[in-house]
Amino acid sequence: PTHDDVTIRALALALDRPIEFNAPMAAMIREARGGAPLSPEQEKMALLPRGVSLRIAPAAADGEPPSSKWPLVQAENVFVLPGVPAFFAAKLDVILAHFVGGGQARAHTRTLVLSVHEEEIVKQLNEAVRANPAVSFGSYPVDEADYKTVVTIEGADELAVQAALGTLTRMMPPDVIVRQPSKNLEHMLQ
Repeated sequence: PTHDDVTIRALALALDRPIEFNAPMAAMIREARGGAPLSPEQEKMALLPRGVSLRIAPAAADGEPPSSKWPLVQAENVFVLPGVPAFFAAKLDVILAHFVGGGQARAHTRTLVLSVHEEEIVKQLNEAVRANPAVSFGSYPVDEADYKTVVTIEGADELAVQAALGTLTRMMPPDVIVRQPSKNLEHMLQ
């Protein structure tokens, strides 16, 4: 949360809950500041909808970012996520790894960044979708200088995802592929 967090207010309104001072959140903020007293602005960061859970992932391990030690705010089946894409992706990974899915296998994702507009690849994308039913495709228009479309491929089977990426890549003229970021879209968004 931030001292002027509109997301927290929107969550409280959506769930019809009052906003109140959350002592555990205040204690975490105080601890992060070395035990120093909180300013009024910092105290506002501890104002949360009544009855939320502060979800803390197990200790960071094997490359898990240190920020995962900061709590996630959960109200019913809603998690509050940060707006910065890289932080959003990191927190989403924490949620998927520790709090949802009931032990389901994690999805594997690959991205393909293209220099052409989405409508120029519809035929190839539809063919790739038909040829790879075990994965999900997403196509997202963007307006950047060197790329115009980002295609994501996601599935539970990493080999199927990799095969689908290969299929789509072979269907594209090589000069339209800007780059193939690694596993997570967050690398492209940083």
